[in-house]
Amino acid sequence: MVVAGGHAIKYWSSLTLDLRKRSISDSDPIGKEDGVKIGVKVLKNHCTPNKFAYVKFVYYAIFGEGIEQYLSTLDKACRQGIAECKGAWIYWYDNDGNVKEKWNGKMSYRNYMIENPEIFKSFTEAVSPEIKAMSGEEIEDIKQLEKTVEDKMLYDDSMPLKNKKKESKENTVA
Repeated sequence: MVVAGGHAIKYWSSLTLDLRKRSISDSDPIGKEDGVKIGVKVLKNHCTPNKFAYVKFVYYAIFGEGIEQYLSTLDKACRQGIAECKGAWIYWYDNDGNVKEKWNGKMSYRNYMIENPEIFKSFTEAVSPEIKAMSGEEIEDIKQLEKTVEDKMLYDDSMPLKNKKKESKENTVA
């Protein structure tokens, strides 16, 4: 693989992704005039080395809206067993295993979720309950901790040996 920036990127990068435009077929939920289908392949992942190495996935970018979130959420729900795709039909199950909603095709699912954002919110919460936004207090705590660590590093007396040698040479010269 040859990347822009030379060969050093292969060695020094922590995460390398291969992004390519894919052709949109008639069975895709969006048309060529609506957006772009993007294929992603993770070539290198040292951020979380035991997870998501060499993963391939596809997502859609819709013109004027951004990255399509409804179909990505549906794919994740199918992987987790919350929803199921049987042919053209999509079934959303509740906790008891009963069908909560069903749609004929991804486009009808997408349109339904766009028209009913509160249902999409509950669907998203059912799919990924482990992902939560941090509160303002948590963010402030983290910033305060970073500042404390930074201050400690600046004013700590235990400097590395190299810096102490340089400091002692400067004191003898002056």
